[in-house]
Amino acid sequence: MQIATTEVHRNATVAEDLCRGLREEAQLGDYGGVLRLRARLQPDRVAYISLSSGDEETARYTYSEFDHEVRRLAAALQAAGATGGRVLIIQSSDLHYTLAFWACLYAGATAVTTIVPSSREQMRRLGLVAADAGARHVLCQQSVRTRLEGTLELPEGTAWVAMDELPEVEAHDWRHSPVDWESVAVLQYTSGSTSDPRGVMVTHRNLLRIGAYQERLFSLTPDDRAVVWLPQSHDFGLMLGVLQPVYSGYEAVVMNPMAFLKRPLRWLAATHDYRATVWLAPNFAYDLCVDAVKDSGTNGIDLSSLSLVVNGAEPIRKSTYENFIATFQPVGFDPVAFSNAYGLAETTLAVTCSPRDELYRCAHLSRHALGSGKAVAARPGESAFDVMDCGAPLPGLDIRVVDPVRSLPLGADEVGEIWVAGPLVTRGYWGKPTDTEQVFGARLADGTGPFLRTGDLGYRCGSGNLHITGRCKDVIIVHGKNHAPQDIELTVEGSHLAIRPHCGAAFSVDHGGREVAVVAVELRRECLPGLDLDEVGRTILRRVALEHQVPLGEVVFLARGGCPKTTSGKVQRRRVRQMYLDGALESVGRHVGPTFGGQAPA
Repeated sequence: MQIATTEVHRNATVAEDLCRGLREEAQLGDYGGVLRLRARLQPDRVAYISLSSGDEETARYTYSEFDHEVRRLAAALQAAGATGGRVLIIQSSDLHYTLAFWACLYAGATAVTTIVPSSREQMRRLGLVAADAGARHVLCQQSVRTRLEGTLELPEGTAWVAMDELPEVEAHDWRHSPVDWESVAVLQYTSGSTSDPRGVMVTHRNLLRIGAYQERLFSLTPDDRAVVWLPQSHDFGLMLGVLQPVYSGYEAVVMNPMAFLKRPLRWLAATHDYRATVWLAPNFAYDLCVDAVKDSGTNGIDLSSLSLVVNGAEPIRKSTYENFIATFQPVGFDPVAFSNAYGLAETTLAVTCSPRDELYRCAHLSRHALGSGKAVAARPGESAFDVMDCGAPLPGLDIRVVDPVRSLPLGADEVGEIWVAGPLVTRGYWGKPTDTEQVFGARLADGTGPFLRTGDLGYRCGSGNLHITGRCKDVIIVHGKNHAPQDIELTVEGSHLAIRPHCGAAFSVDHGGREVAVVAVELRRECLPGLDLDEVGRTILRRVALEHQVPLGEVVFLARGGCPKTTSGKVQRRRVRQMYLDGALESVGRHVGPTFGGQAPA
């Protein structure tokens, strides 16, 4: 297989050698060979830098140094008998996680990416993942082992390997364990909320392809530098934050996610200090940055170095971009840096993206037409919905927009389910042949296929670029019209200052044999004392009825943290709905609309 590479490497001699190496799978042996090749060709170049939560640099590894540490940890895994098996990584998302992942690849093991559980629900889910993967080894810190051993349900005979208390092994004890390019490099467990987690089988070849495609489409070079806080247990943080820097040869400054979430200014400051060129984050992160400087100001932060800012969350919001640009363009941020992307774990990471140095685009659509499955530009004064352009398909991918009931392909500007086929589509779900066939084995009515059913709704515009409008299972149908929940959620967010942005879920429930919409939203902690919840509820009902012609049955008010999210920050609508039906939502108040027997909003 010949791997396409970017044409703009500055370090020509090293780059040419590296590109030749990447074209030879036999030379690499497996995806771990990408790091080994970097260590051989660029031993003294900085690979990773670690920042503490106090913003101080705690570690700096060249490729040679990092390769040495990876070999030592991989040798310990091999001594423990992990080769050929699944290794559960339970580790905080920092440079230790990066080391653990690469060590699994070096050891010829399959990495099972998870998080350190902080709640009973996370502990339960982690046990399900361990059982589903059949993991026989856990890789973690000794402190994590002490806390979890005997509490976490693991398959019988599972061995613990503590990264900070390794046995007497050295880097030279490591032995290359050849694996097939179609073997599973990582089990990426989906963050589904209402069903048991499913492990997406990502192969070594999948990793190599996504690295090549992203390098070419984003024009990544060794002169880039990224500041990364994304959770490495999630596909976005793993592929772009851990693997892509090594593939493309640029430095990655690694920050723990909690360090960013507690103080978003750390991301901004590190970008200024290290002159970072690359950012990767979900939509909500850019809103947090704007909020972080509202009171204190930008304090001399310079963002002029940023030239690629990838937004890969759902939904990508035009208002987020407008607010970010208004706030940070005065300190050097170039709006052209924004790049939209769409993807999912089942396609390794990406399906479409907009290229570097191209200004983002947005469609201003008629809500009425969109509810009928048509993407039509809104007329002046008409109720409208902004849908961001997520770019063109990655090379080799066949993307169809399909009527999911009739399995018929739809034309341009017609909304349907997105189906994908091509080299980035993974092998399916680990140990779940029925689920794999249902999701990865879709065929059009004429037999064309197989395709991956993404479960996402969208359309392709005249240029062929993709626009995402929602999720199939999340769509709210009221009076025969389809309504995207994120559209309603955006209206709710803007209806009152007490509502926390990106912390609400709109969904539908059956009431008297018909579908009725309900909203659950978090409130700002500082607004709670003395807040008139009925007044807030009436305001929400009025705004949603006016803009969407949807009568809400109820508004449920949640305290901070009461709206469950995935590890990547996406609201788990189906879980919120199930908790609502089970009476498990911990509310601080409710406002019942007329549909549920309350009083009509004044």
